Amino acid sequence: MKLFLSIEAQNATEIEIDKILRYVNEKLSFLTNSLLSIEDDFYGTEYNSIGIIPVCMESSIIECLGWKERVKISRKNKDADVRLFINYENFIKESYNKKCIIFIATIVKSIQMLQAKSKGDFKGEELIKDIISAFEMTPEQNELLKTYLDL
Repeated sequence: MKLFLSIEAQNATEIEIDKILRYVNEKLSFLTNSLLSIEDDFYGTEYNSIGIIPVCMESSIIECLGWKERVKISRKNKDADVRLFINYENFIKESYNKKCIIFIATIVKSIQMLQAKSKGDFKGEELIKDIISAFEMTPEQNELLKTYLDL
């Protein structure tokens, strides 16, 4: 299974989300790098590919565009596309460290949503554990992550 990460963002460079995406992709290269081979069934056989694309734009722009959060699953193609919103107005006020945690929390929420919709053998909880462990978070960062996941 491969994980594809990208962003839909307003002022991506100014708000550092492009830098965060590069950092996260590097840390999760065991999932995101198509040249590395992970066993196809390591997290189950339900998905071959999962795309997670957080959207970080002012709420007025999202409303004007008519965008909605979505979880699109193609069981036939064994892939999923998840697009969840990151609150732009809150995000821009945070430190770089907290922005990273918010981004990671969005990835975890996306996988939790896929796990909830699973009709097969998707091992979402194992995937989440592996993702979180890849970041080697401090206890304080883990608590912050839990806070963002509870929102």
